[in-house]
Amino acid sequence: MKGQLSLRGVTRSQTVVGQVTIGPYNLRSTGSFEIRHSDFGIPIVNVAGGVLTLRNELKCAFFLVAVSEEQKERPDSAASLLNFVG
Repeated sequence: MKGQLSLRGVTRSQTVVGQVTIGPYNLRSTGSFEIRHSDFGIPIVNVAGGVLTLRNELKCAFFLVAVSEEQKERPDSAASLLNFVG
């Protein structure tokens, strides 16, 4: 999937590799993408006077779950244990 990612006032085109699974009461999505600090003007951190320097690349991963209203309202479901806002 391609889209726009904005960080620190800089917007860049970003590709995200992922997978979506649709169940009877939920939708799950997992994926990952990489960015470079320098592409977004984020300074690279040096520790201990430069002895340790973080890499320019940052790997990001995610796991998202969306639960249907019907499943949220079932008292026997795991979803009922979560605190939903909305």
